[in-house]
Amino acid sequence: MFLVRIYIMFFSFLSIVFLIKADLSGPITSQIIDPGSVQYSAAYWYSESKSYVNGGVTFTFPTNLFLQTPTVVASISIGSYSIFTTYSCVITSISSNSVTVRVNTGTLLTIGEAPTNSCTVNVWAIGTAN
Repeated sequence: MFLVRIYIMFFSFLSIVFLIKADLSGPITSQIIDPGSVQYSAAYWYSESKSYVNGGVTFTFPTNLFLQTPTVVASISIGSYSIFTTYSCVITSISSNSVTVRVNTGTLLTIGEAPTNSCTVNVWAIGTAN
């Protein structure tokens, strides 16, 4: 068994990143502690927010940021809450270069795609440095 620690110094700024609606990225240092050794490695993160567009929103990572497909967390922000409508986001495509997110809405009677500009899509990706 080994212990993995990832030092992420920007967590306190994560909510600000989503308010800025600009793509931001930076380095992360990870430390893997094994019974016989300690390994350090570099990773990178990327964050951006965009208004939803019918058909899905594609976020393109900076050139050569990730060596492999990163782990991506997607979320949505809506302007006004309704107890009658639910929103969910789905990652429909992902690679080391980009990620595409689709937003669905649902009511008691219908399920379908969210309309353009109905919400803001936020993504945060972390992956191996290229």
